[in-house]
Amino acid sequence: MLNLSAEVSELYDILKEKKNFRSTKSLAIVGGNTDGKTSIIQSILQFAIKDDRDDFYYIDPCNRGVSRVKETSMMFKDFAPKDILSERMKSNSRKRADRFYLDEDGASVAYHELCENYENYRELLSSVLGFTFSFRKRASQMISGDPDILVAYRSGVSDDVNSDSNFDEECSIEDLSSSEIARLRMLMEIDYAVKEYGANVIVIDEFDAYLDNNSIASFYDSLCVNYSDTTFVIVIHNIECIVLLENIDVLLLTKSIKCNDGYSSLRFSADDINDSSQLYKMQSRVNTNKISKLELSLQAAIRDYLELGEKNDITEILKECEQDNKPARVKILIDYWERLTNGD
Repeated sequence: MLNLSAEVSELYDILKEKKNFRSTKSLAIVGGNTDGKTSIIQSILQFAIKDDRDDFYYIDPCNRGVSRVKETSMMFKDFAPKDILSERMKSNSRKRADRFYLDEDGASVAYHELCENYENYRELLSSVLGFTFSFRKRASQMISGDPDILVAYRSGVSDDVNSDSNFDEECSIEDLSSSEIARLRMLMEIDYAVKEYGANVIVIDEFDAYLDNNSIASFYDSLCVNYSDTTFVIVIHNIECIVLLENIDVLLLTKSIKCNDGYSSLRFSADDINDSSQLYKMQSRVNTNKISKLELSLQAAIRDYLELGEKNDITEILKECEQDNKPARVKILIDYWERLTNGD
């Protein structure tokens, strides 16, 4: 059973000291919507804020847009990592908002950053995402405003990622898919955080938002290649994608129904996983709550009655869980037991 406070303290110490979690220095925290993933990373980041660390960088679930929501003159260089971390932690607890600092809209800042500093990202975006950008002023646009951003996908004719001749017909940035925009925004922030801020730890909540399993794996692989000295802590929901991940350790969470801490966990390396069936076996090992034990006890009682003719006293077993908390499977077993032993 996971003691949440002890787990968070241990994870934070590992990150500070740049140690391996198990076999690698990066970690995927995997679980359902109420299994405690965000609670763990927010507690870790609160430690970082308390220690006044400037090498922790946080990308929260809202930081996925690149669009001209409103005009701004702010760019990434105008914000300090500690300010970004503190603001995003406040935004997460207060409301869901894409922010860098104070009221600066994140999507607009990213759009302006791309317009002003594209040459700094050109090669990276081309090699990782497979497209390049150009910029065009609209006739009706104010001189001071940002231009329209046009996107061209790489055709794959040449290995020279800097050659504009290798790109197909342009389209508007608004025509990119949610997955492409999400990866573009994360990649820009990661690149700037590592190269300009010197960030050693990048924490990304809901890393899998807008991404399918293959995109999750390929994007994470590209991060490992381009930022080999950086520690990534990513939060994901879909356990199946772990089969495709490499060079990352996993903290698998499930929420226990009847325990004081409310959490159970299991650690392993993604490199040790060969197929999804292994994942589900691991997940079942974590799920050790009293509901599961109750179900097993009922199954054993029914088996003993059918095979041996022995009627076990399950009064104490039934007291372990109130009727309202019983899942359908347990209710079916109880109903079957009562009908099976009726009159005995």
